[in-house]
Amino acid sequence: MDYKFSWIYGSKRWKPDFGDEVDKFIEAAKKHVMMTQNNNEILCPCSGCKNYLVWKDATIIRSHFIIRAFVKDYTVMIQKKKLKNKITWTNL
Repeated sequence: MDYKFSWIYGSKRWKPDFGDEVDKFIEAAKKHVMMTQNNNEILCPCSGCKNYLVWKDATIIRSHFIIRAFVKDYTVMIQKKKLKNKITWTNL
């Protein structure tokens, strides 16, 4: 796993550093959905929601990460390129 994302599984969820990384993750997710879908519903990749449930309230997602942690084997995806309404994704 890329060191940049090692906090997802390698950090203690009750420590402030984990909360800081969660906040960055949520901000990036909010920007992504606003840019790509023009809405404010974020998929929650916690171990309970498993990227199937969406939430408008980021504090719910934040609490899910701290209480439940990320879903097992969460893959960070980045947008690689966009061509005529087609988005190609790549794993980090």
